[in-house]
Amino acid sequence: MSELKADYKEACGRLQTANLIKNEQLSATRHQKYKRCMAMAWWCDAEQYAYPSFGTGSPKEKWWQKWHNRWLKLTEKFKEVK
Repeated sequence: MSELKADYKEACGRLQTANLIKNEQLSATRHQKYKRCMAMAWWCDAEQYAYPSFGTGSPKEKWWQKWHNRWLKLTEKFKEVK
């Protein structure tokens, strides 16, 4: 009976360790995705201003603005909760 209790305690300890590792990995992945989405949003914003017809509402300008907004919206899903 005491062996069973010892095995149970060891299994609980391993489970807690596994959960901590999983949470750390999920946090790192979310941070990576957040940074990637921010980089893409920045890139789309820079491309929007790369055309000489800036401010005229050209189709390319609208297209880059649309994608910039989409990437920013995605960042909200991966923002860290503090």
